[in-house]
Amino acid sequence: THERSLVEEYPADLPLDLITVMIRNPDHFLRWAPAVYAAEAILFHGGPVNSVANAIPHTVTELASWLPGHPGHEAALTDPAFLRLCCNEALRLHPPTPFFIRRALRDTTLPSGLRASAGDYVVLDIIAASHDASAFGDDADEFNPYRSRNKGVKSTGIAFGGGIHTCIAMGMTIGDAPGTEQAGLMVVCLRELYRRGM
Repeated sequence: THERSLVEEYPADLPLDLITVMIRNPDHFLRWAPAVYAAEAILFHGGPVNSVANAIPHTVTELASWLPGHPGHEAALTDPAFLRLCCNEALRLHPPTPFFIRRALRDTTLPSGLRASAGDYVVLDIIAASHDASAFGDDADEFNPYRSRNKGVKSTGIAFGGGIHTCIAMGMTIGDAPGTEQAGLMVVCLRELYRRGM
């Protein structure tokens, strides 16, 4: 494919990273969007900050505060199933991005009754939604890996978005569905840190 040839014909003396490949192949990348360079630069800057790199310390901090009040869970710190519950809850409390902004393409009335006219910007407050007591219970502001939630509510809240806009890295971050063998990057990193005595 054309994408493969972008790398196959790549000079050995240049670093093989996305930004360099994009600069060397503007015809290919500019067809996606006129501002593709700016978008990728912003994503490149935000990725290391608002990602797994930030979510792991949040999980460790929440667990360190939770464990003293819940004795007997220390052995579970190397259990992938328990760590996944902890990661999900920490991501709910500390989503990687605080809000989503969308622009209405046409006049729209949401199921809640909120109306947006074509061209209006709509801001979804992810932090407020992730702390919604009607979805997560009266203790929604607290860390609880065993939290029960309403049907249809994800354990991570909307930290990964939803529907067709669900983040493609969700499986890589927290792993596949419970009961499967595939652990996510957060779970693998935390398990290894706890196995080494953190």
